[in-house]
Amino acid sequence: MTTQRRGAARKTHVLKTWPEYLDAVIRGVKTFEVRRDDRQFEVGDTLVLHEWEPLLGAWGKREISCTVTFLLRGGRFGVMSGYVVMGMSLIADALDRSPYDVGECVGCGEAVVCLPDGMPRCAECEKQAEG
Repeated sequence: MTTQRRGAARKTHVLKTWPEYLDAVIRGVKTFEVRRDDRQFEVGDTLVLHEWEPLLGAWGKREISCTVTFLLRGGRFGVMSGYVVMGMSLIADALDRSPYDVGECVGCGEAVVCLPDGMPRCAECEKQAEG
């Protein structure tokens, strides 16, 4: 069992997050993170999930903040040693300020995160539209 730090300052961790996983967090369907356990994550810490475009090797424009609510450290229950599974909840204020909304893809109807200036499309339909 992992408990919250007592008397220690909570930390903020800025983490690179691929667009499709950030979309799932914003939609509320992904409520966990699996990461290397190399930052001394603790319950109560803040995770700033910042969009990372792996094909471009560059930061994206979106980010969302979450609070760590639970930790399952590696070496138990099928989690590899050296990794941690973190339960997390969105920070309500971060969602209130978010310029993103959830809608349906115009091509297939899948739930997608809508950017303020774009047509709501999933990644697959976006590829088809470009090609």
